Amino acid sequence: MANVLPSQDFQNSDIQSGQGGAGSEAGVGGRGGDIASHNTTNIENIYHVVIVTQAQTDYVIKEQNLKGTMVEVEKLLSRIKEDPEPHLEPPLKVEPLTKVFTIYTGVDQATKKLKRSTDLVLTLTPAASDPERPWATIVWKVLHFEKLSAMKSQVTWSAEAGFCVLQEEDDGTLTPGPLRMPAKPGHATILREVEEGSTTESYLDSEVKIKDTTDDIAIANTTDTPQRLALCTIDPKKHEADRFSPVANISLFGRSGPEDQSGKFALQCGPPVLLQVYAFNGYKERQPFQNDDGKAKPIFTKNLSTVRSGVSFRLYSKPSGHITLE
Repeated sequence: MANVLPSQDFQNSDIQSGQGGAGSEAGVGGRGGDIASHNTTNIENIYHVVIVTQAQTDYVIKEQNLKGTMVEVEKLLSRIKEDPEPHLEPPLKVEPLTKVFTIYTGVDQATKKLKRSTDLVLTLTPAASDPERPWATIVWKVLHFEKLSAMKSQVTWSAEAGFCVLQEEDDGTLTPGPLRMPAKPGHATILREVEEGSTTESYLDSEVKIKDTTDDIAIANTTDTPQRLALCTIDPKKHEADRFSPVANISLFGRSGPEDQSGKFALQCGPPVLLQVYAFNGYKERQPFQNDDGKAKPIFTKNLSTVRSGVSFRLYSKPSGHITLE
């Protein structure tokens, strides 16, 4: 049903349209007076339109102010039969923050050439980390650079984060399984189970609010079985099947909050914004990064939330042979 309330008072005058049991209704109305006697059909007014559309058993309500004459508004409403929302503006789509940066090598300066071919291993973690519980990072990207050459690689990072259930492939890489969900700031993503006949299905739910006033995200496993999940960064520009890139391995035992006795989430953190770059050969993307002892030191660390999009960093060898990125 669509009700139109003009800024002046009019006698009720209804027009109706619909399609079977699911569709929309449209009406133009008001109070007091008579449309014909007041000759209001050509008077321009501001009308408040409330559109209620029905799809099966769900109702969707949209509101918008329209400016025009009664005739013009009636024409718009008469089109609801073909299009329940012919006049509504499309919802504003807010794209997540995305930044692009470049890593390059050059031969234009003798003191800033790359002297040996190198792979750069890029990892991402939340900005804040617990030294007692280091992140079990997963390789985000691997970039290869040939020695004594001019090369460049562009990297796109999105501030949008998510969680997924991991699958381990035969080659040891970790890929997102079918259970995956974007994380909502200030909310927890919960792995739950529901019985479907004789089987039990798992699903992810992100409608649980974190108690603290925060933009953190959280993950918990309320099923009875241990699960291997991952914190992911999401690239909205990639194909849907490839948007989730796991960057941190999270192993959660069954009943790991928030419905356990502690009432706490198994893991609460910020989005993966801390870039760490290592000069290592032999790694590939989505492979667990082996640095449990912390001996591997990054040659470059940067909080991407503070980096200007379009910035470039040069990769080269110092006289000592140490590889540097700056």
